[in-house]
Amino acid sequence: MKNTDRPNNSKKGVNVLVAFTIEITGRVQGVGYRPFVFRLAIEAEITGWIKNICGNVLLHIEGEQKRVYGFLGAILTQTPILADPVIISKTSVEPLGLTDFHIEKSDASSKGEVFIPPDMYMCKQCELEIVAPTNNRYHYPFINCCECGPRYSIIKSMPYDRPHTTMNKFKLCPGCEQEYSSPSNRRFHAQPIACPLCGPNMELFDLSGKTKNTDEFAAIDSIVERIRAGDVIALKSVGGYHLICNAQDEKAVACLRRRKARPDKPFAVMFPALSQESRIRLLTACVDISAHEIALLNDSTRPILLAKTCDNTVVARNVNPSLSLLGVMLPCSALHHLILEKFEGPIVATSGNINGEPVITQNIIAQHRLRSLTDYFVHHNRDIARPIDDSIVRFVAGKSCPIRVARGFSPTELTLPYYLDEPVLGVGANQKNTVSLAWKNRLVVSPHIGDLNSPAMQSHFESAIAEIQNLYGVNAKKIITDLHPGYISSKWAKQSGCPVESVQHHHAHASAWALDTGSLLPSLVFVWDGVGLGENGRLWGGEAFWGLPGSWVRVASFLPIKLQGGNIVANQPWRSAAGMKWRCGDFDESFEEYDKDGLMYAAWKDNVNCHLTSAVGRLFDGAAFLSIGTATTTFEGQAAICFEGLFEQHQSPTKLPLNVRHNNIIEVDWRPLVPSLCDVNLSGKFKSEVFHSSLVQVICDVAQKVSERYEIEKIGLVGGVFQNCVLVEGAVKLLNQHGFNVALPNKLPVNDASISAGQVHEYAMRRAG
Repeated sequence: MKNTDRPNNSKKGVNVLVAFTIEITGRVQGVGYRPFVFRLAIEAEITGWIKNICGNVLLHIEGEQKRVYGFLGAILTQTPILADPVIISKTSVEPLGLTDFHIEKSDASSKGEVFIPPDMYMCKQCELEIVAPTNNRYHYPFINCCECGPRYSIIKSMPYDRPHTTMNKFKLCPGCEQEYSSPSNRRFHAQPIACPLCGPNMELFDLSGKTKNTDEFAAIDSIVERIRAGDVIALKSVGGYHLICNAQDEKAVACLRRRKARPDKPFAVMFPALSQESRIRLLTACVDISAHEIALLNDSTRPILLAKTCDNTVVARNVNPSLSLLGVMLPCSALHHLILEKFEGPIVATSGNINGEPVITQNIIAQHRLRSLTDYFVHHNRDIARPIDDSIVRFVAGKSCPIRVARGFSPTELTLPYYLDEPVLGVGANQKNTVSLAWKNRLVVSPHIGDLNSPAMQSHFESAIAEIQNLYGVNAKKIITDLHPGYISSKWAKQSGCPVESVQHHHAHASAWALDTGSLLPSLVFVWDGVGLGENGRLWGGEAFWGLPGSWVRVASFLPIKLQGGNIVANQPWRSAAGMKWRCGDFDESFEEYDKDGLMYAAWKDNVNCHLTSAVGRLFDGAAFLSIGTATTTFEGQAAICFEGLFEQHQSPTKLPLNVRHNNIIEVDWRPLVPSLCDVNLSGKFKSEVFHSSLVQVICDVAQKVSERYEIEKIGLVGGVFQNCVLVEGAVKLLNQHGFNVALPNKLPVNDASISAGQVHEYAMRRAG
């Protein structure tokens, strides 16, 4: 921090006047920081001004020395909930004799660091106002203030002022103007401020586009009536449309599944706000949930929480068929809150999109594209600047771990332990894609983009890249991709015109973990997932690396399985099971039902369209088929999730041999697991417990063996396989018992959503080394 503060050598007891010009960075725009500083200055009898510059705020203050220094401490420590200010320069200047303190017009032409605030749910004060009949915002679905409401989803450009948001078309009425201009009001300079007289409004439409209700009160009543009647409604939310229906109505849920061509993948369920004991009982009767998890649900980020389903749940079983986990959430906007208050029961709330496409944000497009999925539409005229999905979290080993980082958390920022000499863009993997922009010592991860399998998603991916660079005013000079040349992200990078570097998939996973957990000393990172091109040209997915970003040493892997069928293997677990059995020399006829003419087996023997993989994800698929008969799947990880759901307690593990191969790489032999998995006299539950216990044990065994050769500061568990709570909690407990320090990610998911951040960190550290 530049500091040209020149202290006054004054006599004791003399009231010395001082003045400073201060630049403050961090999260200080869109969070009520300028109004907060204004009120603080008035209370402290400080004169001067504050204004937004591009990303930062500039502050000029004058007053008595004692008051000024007290004020400077308060603006950093007594901040609004969402603010995170950092003083980057403080220059002592001559007092100008100012007589008041005011907020000046923002300066969009200036240069500064940009920090984008996330979207937040209603604060407690807005929650009280929306249910107070005497309040002018009673039942108004677009209520907000300085501490809550839309931010990221409405910002078109920085600095964060109303003209630069999608609220710019709504002219403030006299009442809102007075609140906006009054320092004592909590809506003082709240940029999305609105009321029924001057703000956005919502309407209910039928499939033909005909308005059914324009009045908010009548529309809410009609929406609830239609939900109770079993209809599906496309509801415009904060970052895009939701498809909602009665979560207790099996017919309504089945209808939504059929229309959305989503036969098995679970839906998220939204419960009414937990304002009454009866509502808490409703939630806890549906899922096994702790006080910490309830607190997370109530948080202003309002994520979807994955929790274990209770046997006596009132939620229809076809909401999460054959799964023990249910995604639950509380209302994420005032509109959802009003609907749930009236409905008084849980609703399905899933993304409003066509499968394989981004969530829809525009009224006209929704009316056209979603008409085959819904019975009614709830549109509003507050435009969404960019789509953003719901975030997903899960409590693992006593802490909240992200699964999907989006609304409420994004954009996600991490501080790099070095300074880059040029801006860099990591473009991530093909599944669960995110992109990461890094410059100086900052790294910003985009919200969840998704799987890049369709032209629509590829267009969304390109838009996200343009958006993140435009918002932050930073243009990447180099692009980092995955080693796999077939990834859409890799192909785009090669056609971008920028210099391109590639990073191996699992190195990126390990480096993302190191960045998130702040690991600065050599550590051991287990990277288990479904697929990733290895440096030797094979498909990895059951690896362990020792070292640091930029210099990972592969120290362990799993015995490869030969699988036949290319990409289709991921959706047909029976193929993984066949590869496992045939690798063990077991050539019985148990796969005749799926390979009726024997062509697949012949191709496997002749090595036609086969690949070798060490992926633990495929072991889980094979184990699930051999244990519970999950032959095919319709969504990623389905077999493994079902298999995990059978687990109740750890059993004596099957000992898996650790064989040291070339280059001192430890090879884990999974074959001893197969006999028990094939034993028809053992239950699926018991097989799940033995399988999970055996993998937990092998993690500890590998760690102990590696520790004989290397010093290990921390142990990491990353990759999509480690979304498995049973596996992670078992491994953490056993590793801790043996004296190892396990660090779980805090901001980044363990799945491929972290790849883009890991690409940047791995590249930068490799270059520095």
